[in-house]
Amino acid sequence: MTTGSLELQGRRLELLSTRLTQRFYDRTAPFYSISSLLFHSRAHRRVVELAGPLEGQTVLEVAVGSGELFQFLLERNRTGLTVGVDLSPGMVAVVKKRLQERAANGFRLVTGQSLLQAVDARKMPFPDGMFDALFNCYLLELLPAADIGRTVREFYRVLRPGGRLLLVNPGDSSRLFNFLHGWAGYAVPSYWGRLVAKEVPRILEHGGFRVCHSEIVSQTGYPSLVTVAAR
Repeated sequence: MTTGSLELQGRRLELLSTRLTQRFYDRTAPFYSISSLLFHSRAHRRVVELAGPLEGQTVLEVAVGSGELFQFLLERNRTGLTVGVDLSPGMVAVVKKRLQERAANGFRLVTGQSLLQAVDARKMPFPDGMFDALFNCYLLELLPAADIGRTVREFYRVLRPGGRLLLVNPGDSSRLFNFLHGWAGYAVPSYWGRLVAKEVPRILEHGGFRVCHSEIVSQTGYPSLVTVAAR
């Protein structure tokens, strides 16, 4: 098999993996908030605390999921621009619907600008240095190894110099948790992925970031590694 054939086969496999992941999250979008409520909400609140003031800034969340963190960001940035992207159009539709329902019930969530769209994190349609802060939760562990670096470089590209990257990933924990997570990642890789917590500092530094802070936040026995890095 020629080098060109191998590259073409690799691109086809990459496209298939992306489509399968997108389809999985489209189908689970209505129920995904249960997982966030049980395991992730404490880490969401903590990463917003660590971000500091966001008012009037340009803020991006990559992989908005069911939108719990995105709503926190909108509340903290009422006069700025808050953008949310997700690979799954189904997830984006769920978040838009929930925001519309809150607005219809008289809750004025946003006084500034917001934007939600389905976007591949590996190649985002934003200019260089557009954002002051970028939030990303529970994505890197779902990516093929070759795509992690590409995605982190894209984070770097869209952040302004001095901008902040705020990252949440599953954390290493007890031997039992790591075993169960590894088994679940093998059974449902599009949902659980694999543990990358030990690799996060190296991944970020290789992508040009400087790690400023990291800590573990646990909820219902699920550990989340919260990392803050500067561009």
